Amino acid sequence: MQRYLIGFVIVCLGCLSATAQGQDNQPNHKQQDQIDALIKRINDLEDANKQHAEEIATLKATIAELSAGKKETPEDEALKAELEKALGGGQGQPSAPATGAPGQLKLIDVSYDILTTAGWSTADQTLLGQLQGGDHDPKDRGFNIRNLEFSLNGAVDPYFNAEMHTVFKLGPDGGTETEVEEAFLTTTSLPNSMEIKSGQYFTQFGRLNARHPHAWNFVDAPVITSRLLGGDGLRNPGVQLSYLTPFHWYSEFILGTQNAGGGTAASFLGSDGPAGTPTIDRQVRSLGDMLYTARWFNSWELSDEKTVNLGFSSAFGPNNTGPTNRTQLYGTDLYYKWKPRVNDHGFPFLAIQAEAMSRTFQAGGVTTSRQDLKDWGWYSEFNYGYQRNWVAGLRFDYADANGDNSADPLRARRWRVSPALTWYPSEFSRIRLQYNYDQSDFLGMPQHSIWLQYEVGFGAHPAHKF
Repeated sequence: MQRYLIGFVIVCLGCLSATAQGQDNQPNHKQQDQIDALIKRINDLEDANKQHAEEIATLKATIAELSAGKKETPEDEALKAELEKALGGGQGQPSAPATGAPGQLKLIDVSYDILTTAGWSTADQTLLGQLQGGDHDPKDRGFNIRNLEFSLNGAVDPYFNAEMHTVFKLGPDGGTETEVEEAFLTTTSLPNSMEIKSGQYFTQFGRLNARHPHAWNFVDAPVITSRLLGGDGLRNPGVQLSYLTPFHWYSEFILGTQNAGGGTAASFLGSDGPAGTPTIDRQVRSLGDMLYTARWFNSWELSDEKTVNLGFSSAFGPNNTGPTNRTQLYGTDLYYKWKPRVNDHGFPFLAIQAEAMSRTFQAGGVTTSRQDLKDWGWYSEFNYGYQRNWVAGLRFDYADANGDNSADPLRARRWRVSPALTWYPSEFSRIRLQYNYDQSDFLGMPQHSIWLQYEVGFGAHPAHKF
């Protein structure tokens, strides 16, 4: 049906062109340019199915918000009616419920994402595991399947949305590991531009921590994020409040509290103790033994082609090296993107992303003298989409710590350079080639690794934040 409609449009345009030429013996170049532009737009729409699916999901969310009892302007009401007609009218799609009618809206998206990586390294099995600190990083010579993500997300009712992301991984012994990466609900109708998230979720610390591996620009996690936030990222059950300020630029404050224990809170009660510091079995006794986080995120449009984001993050909580010992994390992140107004499906573009982090870890005081262990580091990455579906990337990593740490893989001075080349055969697949040059005080000589990663995603995955 769509092809017949497109053909009909093209024929009509041709008829208009012929009529115009009949009225004027000289060719109307302006009209022909308009026809060519319309035909190109039709072709672009056919080629952008996935992008439009994500846009439709966003529009559906907008309908849900407008239907949840918010104060609507006449423009909002007109937009709501237009969106309902476009998304639900005559196509068998569910429309948004009437205001104040909970339980009528039930939209759900199902998706699956497969990341497979093959490669080789000069590092042996043990050393490679130390170099690849992220839990989803390739850790074996040969083939690695460290991220098979099954996702469900949708609107529960006009008041709540829900998401669940379950990840399957193949371990070095061939066994399958399963983890509930995220499972949370978010409110949709709180006043004063506020939103509450509750459940198991990635902490809003920095730019990369809350992003799933298939949304990364490189095969593996940066060195400093895996050291300070843990190999599996900083995440735990908890509750989070976000507030969109009325400033004249986009500015959002996010406050949260989560459990401080478990392997996904590496710098807190889930820590094994840096530098071999002995640990104790520390119990949660009060609210002071919880993990508290804060983030301030800002975004400015410098022009129609340039955008810059700036964020500040912090996290505070107990660690298990002493009955009163605590950990402090601080971070700042910067993101810049240039994309010309005239582009081919988003290409060309230039994106620059960087994060810097520091940690103060109070250690000891029970069987050893108490000391403050300080760690810090940064990464910066550059991604240039030089032509449609092709992106060249380059990432620099650096991490260091105080004290005598030259023999500790988790605290020794280290730097890494990683060039990468990514090809997107379509919006649903990706092939990435990456090389790592690693140097550290705990290494006898530089190590070299090369990885080839292939991703396939199918289903309607929720759109990621810009």
